[in-house]
Amino acid sequence: MDYRKKEDFQVIKLPKPLVNEDRGLIECCCNYDVFADESSNDTWKNDITGRKIQRSSDSDIVAFKIKKCGTAGYLTNLGTDGIFPNEQLAVGFMFDWQQYLTTYGCGMYTIEVEYTLSGVTGGYTIGNFQLFNYNTQILDGTVRIRSHYSSYSLEENFDYTIRFGGMFGLMQPNSEVNNLVDKCRNVVKTAREFVKSYELKSNPLGNCFTDLILNHLLNEDDCFISDHNSMNHSYQYLDFPVSLNQLSNFDYPGSGRKIVINGNFGDRKKITKSLYNVL
Repeated sequence: MDYRKKEDFQVIKLPKPLVNEDRGLIECCCNYDVFADESSNDTWKNDITGRKIQRSSDSDIVAFKIKKCGTAGYLTNLGTDGIFPNEQLAVGFMFDWQQYLTTYGCGMYTIEVEYTLSGVTGGYTIGNFQLFNYNTQILDGTVRIRSHYSSYSLEENFDYTIRFGGMFGLMQPNSEVNNLVDKCRNVVKTAREFVKSYELKSNPLGNCFTDLILNHLLNEDDCFISDHNSMNHSYQYLDFPVSLNQLSNFDYPGSGRKIVINGNFGDRKKITKSLYNVL
C-alpha cells in the first residue's frame, strides 16, 4: 500500500534586527544623523528614512512607529507608504524628516516596527535619528547616498537616504582619444570622450552603517550622491547621478570594529563626448 501524501507548507521569514553581542567593546554606531530644511525642497537638504517588511499574506499586520525623546507617546507618521511594484506582499513607510522638522522640531527620534506575521508577533527598534536643521558647517566632512528602488530584492534592511562621514569626488577624466592622420600628415580629431570616474571613501564606520550602504548599492536602480566637504575640489556633487563601477575594497584598520569603504563610480549619463563632423 502507498501511504505517501503531499502537503504544501508556506515558509515565512521573520524580520531580523541588527543586534550585536556584548563582547565588552563600547562602540555605539546605530545613531543616525538626519537633516531637513523647512524653507527649501532641494532633495539633498531633506533626508528620508524608510524601511520595509515582507509579509507572508495580506492578513499580516505591520506597523511602523516613531517617537521623540522627551515627548510622551508615539507621533503621527509623516511621509508616504512604500510602493514595491515587484513585491506584492512587501509593506514599508518613508519618514519625511522635513515634515517632522516643521511639525515637531529638531531632536532625537526613535523609529520602531511591530508586526504579526503568520500568527507570530514581534517588534524591534530600527534606530535612533538625530534631526538637525540643514547646516553646511555641521555637514562638513559627510556624504549622503540617495537611492530609488524598483527591482525585486531579498534584502529588507535598506534605506532611501543615508548620511555618513567620508568624501566623494576625486574625479579622473579617463580620456579616450581617436585621431586620424590625413594625406597631408595632419592629425584630425575623429572622437574624444571623457569616461569620468569618481572615488567614494568613507570614514571608519560601524556595521549598522556599512550594511545599509552595501544594500543601497546592491539594490539601487538610480543612485545619487551628495558631498558636503568644504575642501572638495567641486561643490557640484549634490544629488549627483552616478552608476556603480566597483566596490574596490574594505580597509580594516585593526584598532577597532569599524572599517573604511572604498568605491568607484561613473556618470549615470555618458554624454561627455565630442565627434568630428557629425550632422
